[in-house]
Amino acid sequence: MTITTDNVEDAYAPVRTLFADYLAAEPAYSAQLVVFRHGEPVVDLAGGAALTGDSLTGVYSVSKGVAALVIAMLIEDGALALDRRVADYWPEFAAAGKGDVTVGDLLSHRTAPGWRQSRPGCSPSTSSSSTPTAGRRDSPRSPRSGCPVPRSATTR
Repeated sequence: MTITTDNVEDAYAPVRTLFADYLAAEPAYSAQLVVFRHGEPVVDLAGGAALTGDSLTGVYSVSKGVAALVIAMLIEDGALALDRRVADYWPEFAAAGKGDVTVGDLLSHRTAPGWRQSRPGCSPSTSSSSTPTAGRRDSPRSPRSGCPVPRSATTR
């Protein structure tokens, strides 16, 4: 496939080469790439079977990296703490039994609406969870509640 939009500053010519190589290696592949430096576009490429420079594409999970960086900066600055309740920062989050969910629980995908109500009395030695390893002492546990955390929630 060929590149249909090709506006690249000379210093970024290797980016154009890699982009063209990807298109050539997979004929069904289509892509767009725009890079700004100091507010100015330095790379503007589009190509492949299904795209032109004016094509609209969906962006999925594009904000995760930026969100992680912002969260890390907030933690470093002391404005956010992993062991604090989300409701301490966002009171409305406490609705539907989520009042004890910590920032760390939320960021680790170790919570869902109603997760604590379905597992009353969680402590490091008890559990009513149906996950095979949930009752074992070596299972990952929420630092606030002591409730076992399903392995799939900590390995994503």
